[in-house]
Amino acid sequence: MKNRIFKIIAVLVFIVSVGCNATETKTEIIKIKHTKGDMTLVVRNAIENAKTKDIKLVFEKGNYFFKTDYAVGKYLYVTNHGNGFKKIIFNFEEFNSVEIEGNNSEFIFRGQTLPFVFDGLNKVDVKNVTIDWDIPFSFQGDVTATNKKEGWYELKPYTKGYSWKLKRGRIEFPGINHFNFSSLGSSLPHNKETKAVDYGAWDAGLKSNFVEKRPNGILRFYDKNLKRYPRVGSVLQSKGDKLNNRYAPAFLTRNSKNIEFNNVTIHHALGMGFLFERSEDIKILNSGIFIREGSDRVMSIVADATHFANCKGDILIEGCRLEGMYDDGTNVHGTYVEVNKVLDNKTIRIALKHDQQMGFEFAGVNDEVWFIKQPNPQRAEINTVTSVRVINDYFTDLTGQEDQNLKALTEEKIYPMDSQ
Repeated sequence: MKNRIFKIIAVLVFIVSVGCNATETKTEIIKIKHTKGDMTLVVRNAIENAKTKDIKLVFEKGNYFFKTDYAVGKYLYVTNHGNGFKKIIFNFEEFNSVEIEGNNSEFIFRGQTLPFVFDGLNKVDVKNVTIDWDIPFSFQGDVTATNKKEGWYELKPYTKGYSWKLKRGRIEFPGINHFNFSSLGSSLPHNKETKAVDYGAWDAGLKSNFVEKRPNGILRFYDKNLKRYPRVGSVLQSKGDKLNNRYAPAFLTRNSKNIEFNNVTIHHALGMGFLFERSEDIKILNSGIFIREGSDRVMSIVADATHFANCKGDILIEGCRLEGMYDDGTNVHGTYVEVNKVLDNKTIRIALKHDQQMGFEFAGVNDEVWFIKQPNPQRAEINTVTSVRVINDYFTDLTGQEDQNLKALTEEKIYPMDSQ
């Protein structure tokens, strides 16, 4: 009898042990060894050759350099940025979970790139990494003189670590991968010592009539339309024209959940820092967006530090340092769309109206939407989406679960709002 009991226990222990091992080996560990030179293809091959849907990339500590020559290229709709063809270094799609252990490494990028895309994941975990660009997508210089009567100001532009050239009386920057901004664009003077935006400064869209080369590395900018001149002694920083200066965020996470960024620092980005679309339960911990210590840059990233569009669940930002970005520290919002046409008692055609939301996925199946009937801003009828038909980046047809008298909506202006 004792032997029989021992055998049963032994079998149970063996089964439990096998189960534990299976769980522990579920995530595929992919080790990335530090190597000099462009690492884009190394990382791309590692991701594309993964054998499982649950992976963890572990980087040997070091400084990694990424160019766009061998990046993944695809057309993307990115909310609150410019839609278009994006070059992606870390492209995570069709995975269940992705973890990245940076071991306090630095990832340095060059050119127009969307470094990280996480799409459709049940878990995202990124930790212990700093990202930056070797050459920022900005132009800046010390203000040395102004002349309101003659309509000009003078700058001594920064050269080390920056990329620009004077061509036919115009400043072209950054000149990387055949891209230049069409003008200096959005520009702000900063205090040289504190790097804060100068007291009383106004954001100006600069389009100089002519730029003249002067002695001692000075450039004179003629601009008759300038209403407010930068203070002599300040640092004037330009981030380019609005049409092009929001290429992409550093981290784009969409249609995902159980997301955590821990000890992740962003010193520069070509748009926002952390952007989340239609994602759920998000933590950004002990992280930061700020100018690198010892750098002469006065801007960190081009737009919002953190941005959440149509997200749900819990959002936690804790122990983070957010400085030097050219827009909000955080922005959490839903989305309004216009009822363009009522097709039947269950189906409406909606239209995206904001120029930086074209192509945004407003609602999916099982999402709850409600109607806002002006001038009353309160929630009116509620319906659950049963099917979605995307017509193009502007129009989408939504069919609801409940049969409603939608024909009545044509009598007044109605705006449905995603409840997420």
